[in-house]
Amino acid sequence: MNSGREIISLVAERQDLEQFRRKNWEGTFEEYLDIVRAEPRVTRNAFERVYDMLMSYGTESYEEFVRSECATASLAIQTIMAATRSLAWTIPSGAW
Repeated sequence: MNSGREIISLVAERQDLEQFRRKNWEGTFEEYLDIVRAEPRVTRNAFERVYDMLMSYGTESYEEFVRSECATASLAIQTIMAATRSLAWTIPSGAW
């Protein structure tokens, strides 16, 4: 089995610091507020971004039997979003 030092060195070898710097922004709070003013969508959380990805493909409506499949899919997405929001705000006991 690898020792802790060997594992850390393996991880360090696979890191690309230049790529990390390109993907991670650093700046002041004032600069962040300027970005938010220019592009408010940067404040969306992960659940909202997943919803955006799903909705970006569009929707289709068609009738099958009695119910509308589009409405059912929309309700399913709304249910998932509501459930994940409530999970995101759950604080485990003993966390305080």
